[in-house]
Amino acid sequence: MKGFIYVFSIIYLFHGTALGQVNEHYTKKAKLICSLISPVPDFDYPLSFDEGFISRVKKEILINVFSTIYQKHGGCTDQVIGAESEASKRYFLILQDSYRSSFIISLDPQSLKVNGLLYEGDIRDKNYFNVEEKWIKAPDDIQLKTLIYKKTNSPNVKPVILMRTPYFQMGGMFSSPDYYNMAEYFLERGYHFALQAVKGTGGSEGEYKFFNPQEIQDGHATIDWISQQSFCNGNIGIVGTSYDGFTALAAGIGNHEALKIIMAGGSPSNIATDAFRIRGTMVLSILEYLKYNQTQKGYPFSRGFTELAIKELLNTPNLEDYDEILYGQDLSEWNLFAINYPLMDAPFWRERQIFTELKKIKIPTYHIAGMGRDGDMPDVIRNFTEIENNSLYKDQHHLILGFWDHGNSTPYGDGSNLSPFMKERFDKILAYYLKGEASDIINKPRVQVASNLGLNFIESDKFPLDQLTAKTIFFNRSDNKNSIDETSFSNIPSSTYYFKPLEINSFTDDQHLDFSFISKEDLPILGSITVNVFVKINTPQSDIFFVPYKRDKDGNEEFVTNCLLGQKIINKPDQIMQLTIKSCPIMHYVKKGETFGFYITSNLFPTIVRNRNNPLDDYFKSFSKAEITFYHSFEYPSSVTISLEPVGD
Repeated sequence: MKGFIYVFSIIYLFHGTALGQVNEHYTKKAKLICSLISPVPDFDYPLSFDEGFISRVKKEILINVFSTIYQKHGGCTDQVIGAESEASKRYFLILQDSYRSSFIISLDPQSLKVNGLLYEGDIRDKNYFNVEEKWIKAPDDIQLKTLIYKKTNSPNVKPVILMRTPYFQMGGMFSSPDYYNMAEYFLERGYHFALQAVKGTGGSEGEYKFFNPQEIQDGHATIDWISQQSFCNGNIGIVGTSYDGFTALAAGIGNHEALKIIMAGGSPSNIATDAFRIRGTMVLSILEYLKYNQTQKGYPFSRGFTELAIKELLNTPNLEDYDEILYGQDLSEWNLFAINYPLMDAPFWRERQIFTELKKIKIPTYHIAGMGRDGDMPDVIRNFTEIENNSLYKDQHHLILGFWDHGNSTPYGDGSNLSPFMKERFDKILAYYLKGEASDIINKPRVQVASNLGLNFIESDKFPLDQLTAKTIFFNRSDNKNSIDETSFSNIPSSTYYFKPLEINSFTDDQHLDFSFISKEDLPILGSITVNVFVKINTPQSDIFFVPYKRDKDGNEEFVTNCLLGQKIINKPDQIMQLTIKSCPIMHYVKKGETFGFYITSNLFPTIVRNRNNPLDDYFKSFSKAEITFYHSFEYPSSVTISLEPVGD
């Protein structure tokens, strides 16, 4: 969810000493790293780095990082500044052009060799800007920590860019390299930059709550405070991607007169439909994410979580125990998720949202998402569609969908994360609304979606796009062979697989079905894939997923999207149900002669929290094996409809 540069490995330190008393062994290693910033770094790898690190990180990766820093900024001056807090081992290495390279170092306590290294990026000398710490009072009298960045020796009165975030701290420290670079990005473009930690995070008072609708009032109060300061010219823009996009949209609901533009990338708005909760199923990494936000320790996501979950949680049926098993802590937000997970219509899922309030936003708003690896893209579509259908101010809202990933919609750090399309537009949009600079981009149609057939974007004032066509094909089974065809003709009316919650699903046994076809034409998929299927399950609860894949002529296979096409099922056992499941928009090109298909399965643990398959009164006690029957016949014609971009248009 952040724009950090995780070059090597995410590490957890933290045997530190106080500022001014940095352990001499760490300082020596910092100076060693400083000396390696050169055109062609040369060092004895095993002498300074331990075996575990060497097994994870190739020497060539380090050489590339050190030499790249040298090419940008010159060598290191041999001056290092260490440890910002008792928990940290962060070092700023002073470079020849006065930039500082930021590294976090971890040493093995026995060998004192480097066993972890995190390169955070390069930042300008602090003299470039002034940072003022302010405390802004929320409507409930909670004080919110806010940093105001202003360029040194520059006119004081300017427009202000605001970001409200729960990611103030990473690894127990303020994320200074990332936010210094972000401040520089906006300061260079003629703005002041205000960075605020939401309740219960980054030093702000109060209690953190995931998808807290209180962000509406807190955001409005913050904008009101900024608008009254002498350094603000009365024009404010709010930006952010992911949860920072959620807080941006929330702040816009109050329609403060000083707020002129909202740029929200990959922005969820509803706990019930967020990327962590997909049609009633739940992504297990929400546990680590909530732990980070509630404790402000570690990182939102880290390597090794999957392996840890498999090792520690595979035989544990009660979700409420997961936090104590993995972290030895009782996390209140996780407990709410766990208790309400089997109850698809519990009040909890309706309370934590701002979705129903989005239609009130009158301020020009750009809803931006990627059709690559962007798990929050479906929520962006839902947000825009809700506004299109129910808002009197829909003409103020824009939708941009491109083939990029979750972190590429709005700038983080130095802005290098932006997709080329957004690089061309982002600054111009801000300048138009905040500084009155003319731009033809503002007059573009409100909907812009990347084309499969080149670098162009399809422009429209409607979504879904009118230009797309639909192709419906049917699941079949004949002569013990699964296929997908133009018509329904199965002589075997159904197929069966099993949900075995105590086994890891390897997609190689009877835990899945595989249906596919060799395409007789090019298929430029652009838009949703909708499955309309008939199933029977012998347990009160379960889940089902359709995983689309492509296989080229050489046998290389790849998943078509990371947007999961599935849902939780609560049913009366042994009744045939009709399910219609629509995917988020997908952008993928299947060439003539390539294979396109679906794995139909359940139990994606540890990616997805397992359904216990049991009735509610026994849900937290044990697991049950489920038998899922998938129908494909004239009577029950299961099908899939694919949205396509017309070739040649």
